[in-house]
Amino acid sequence: QYSIREKDENFEFVKNIPYFSAFTDKKIQYLITACITKSFIKDERIYDIGEQAETFYILKKGSIRRELVLEIENTNRWPLDKNRWKMKVVHRAVDYNIPMGPGDFFGEEEMIKSTKRKERVIVQEPSMVLCLNRNKFFEVFEKDDLAAFLNHRAGLKYDRQKTLVEEVMQEEARVRMLNRMMTNLVKDDSVEKRGRKKSRMSQIVQFSRQNYKKTLPYRSCRIIKQSEVVLNSKADFINF
Repeated sequence: QYSIREKDENFEFVKNIPYFSAFTDKKIQYLITACITKSFIKDERIYDIGEQAETFYILKKGSIRRELVLEIENTNRWPLDKNRWKMKVVHRAVDYNIPMGPGDFFGEEEMIKSTKRKERVIVQEPSMVLCLNRNKFFEVFEKDDLAAFLNHRAGLKYDRQKTLVEEVMQEEARVRMLNRMMTNLVKDDSVEKRGRKKSRMSQIVQFSRQNYKKTLPYRSCRIIKQSEVVLNSKADFINF
């Protein structure tokens, strides 16, 4: 059971989350009373892909990451003759991580749709989460609330999908450039040319390492690591 202080604290916390700010005080009180607080340690898994969806979560303290699979569609075109083109649509899956902080909530979509978990949620630092089980969830939230949850999540998905696809495509383009640079580095006779190319490679590696390295597939990470070896070596070129 919550103490009066904890109830007041949780009420103010939830009330100040933009999504819940329009809810009545009565509904918010009902929500926080039905929740239990759980603490998680770093690297602990909250749930995994394929598990039954039994809980709704509101992150109160700490940070987590959602590990999901992003579907990317590429359209390749090449000419058959002067007036005809051939097109091929290729679908592929890319692993991606989405960080979340206090005030973010998750886990409701699969419960509403009665599907299994489609993503993995991992704790990045010691965290505290408000948890609402399935039965309480459908007691607290009415039919209109459930529809609003799905509409909200659909809007976030569209924006996030568009942004993530652009980021992944840009990062993969940088990785392809690194691969070409390593392949051609040995062909440059001029020390000056090798120096300029290494400088450009260093910029790309730095950007990749700071922003997206953890979200890239294995092959891309391997190329970045190989590039780092080249840049950190005293030799002009290392043959991989």
